[in-house]
Amino acid sequence: KERSYEVDIYLNGKGRIEEWDLINGKIRDVLSIETEGYQHIRTKFSPAETKLYIMYPGEFGKLKKPKKFVKEIYMHPTFEIERKDPNILTLDFCKYKIDFNWSEEIPIWLAQREIREKLGMVNIDLNQGLQRWKWINILHPKDNTPVELLISFKVKDIPNKLFLLTENFKDILKIYLNDQEIPLRDEGYFLDKSFRKVPLSNIVLGENILHIILSYKNSTELEDFYLIGDFGVSPEREIIKEKKNIFLGDWTLQGYVHYAGSLMYRQKLNIVKNPEERIYLTIEDFSASVIRVIINQKEAGFIPWKGYKLEITDFLLEGENIIEFEVVGSLRNMLGPLHFRRRKINFVSAENFRPEKENYTKDYVLYPYGIFSPPKLEIHI
Repeated sequence: KERSYEVDIYLNGKGRIEEWDLINGKIRDVLSIETEGYQHIRTKFSPAETKLYIMYPGEFGKLKKPKKFVKEIYMHPTFEIERKDPNILTLDFCKYKIDFNWSEEIPIWLAQREIREKLGMVNIDLNQGLQRWKWINILHPKDNTPVELLISFKVKDIPNKLFLLTENFKDILKIYLNDQEIPLRDEGYFLDKSFRKVPLSNIVLGENILHIILSYKNSTELEDFYLIGDFGVSPEREIIKEKKNIFLGDWTLQGYVHYAGSLMYRQKLNIVKNPEERIYLTIEDFSASVIRVIINQKEAGFIPWKGYKLEITDFLLEGENIIEFEVVGSLRNMLGPLHFRRRKINFVSAENFRPEKENYTKDYVLYPYGIFSPPKLEIHI
């Protein structure tokens, strides 16, 4: 998934070989050489690329002359940006209080462990022991104990709207922001019906303090909180005004630290068309679940992996064209793991979301997303 490979493939037998493009369904004959009873293909696999070859024993076709490369056109490194979902700031640290004294600021998952220990409840931050469904609804003597949380965040530019996103809406008794009580109003969900939106007011420049009072039960599972809305997030995790443009490179450094949706990169490009030419679009380096390409408001196809060549000839107009890339992210930088020291994790488990000792860092370990190299138009004839 990280690098490309030059690969030699040997298919048992003799015959014509086709490559079937699994993205667009196109079929083409490929060059192969008979070698000691095998048909030998040499090809290149881009990161995460899949190829399908079909062999027809005893058949031999004449290969079409490959198109000649003429020139390439690189797009500019700056794009207009359109966010397709609310931006996000993950809040995963808190201070807590059960009786009189506030704790130190610690990760929310660790606060839950300590709260359950003090209330004499079974620890649930790892999947160990008796399965939860067998005891989760059994009443506990400490059910409905009031637990208070303090969560801080910083604001450099006050957004028009700001929502608190929580999976613990049913457990919350009261919410205060900067000592002012916030109406406990459910305004629907985001991403999943368990993530409820609560509108916030009384936001101030600088440090803001959320004070949340919950009724803690044996069935409670305290989760991270989130702020969502129309804003940017600085690398220092301050809420800032969102910019209208984005550059090539990691979007977590350009206002989208914890963003979990799609960003639309948009640019105008002038093209001089030649009816004999075929034009292909490719991006050598990016990080995304997939990239959807829209040209002049028509979907032209998808770029699933680095270096994939998408033919766009029929979507381009003579003169000015609007080319858009919908770069699809993931939930990784919203939900985590966020504090496991190694960014690359071969096998993800509960321990990665709850790192301790030498595996833990208070810093945020983020996965880069975005377009990293300039999109390129290759012209063949």
